[in-house]
Amino acid sequence: MPGLNWLAAAVAFLRYTEITAARDRAACTFAGTIAQNTDAAQKLEFAGLLVQAYRRLCRSLLEDETFLFQTV
Repeated sequence: MPGLNWLAAAVAFLRYTEITAARDRAACTFAGTIAQNTDAAQKLEFAGLLVQAYRRLCRSLLEDETFLFQTV
């Protein structure tokens, strides 16, 4: 079920974005940290839209009561 994998990745990305948005506006690179001129709210909005899109894609699996996860 690749759609469920994408949804799980999108949720993880959203949580990661929420956590890093609270930090200072610096980006870690191989050379150290540099100031970042991006808007954290814009990143959060994109991450949320990504989760919504994958939820819509997987709606039939998420609402199907006969679906069973075989492995974790």
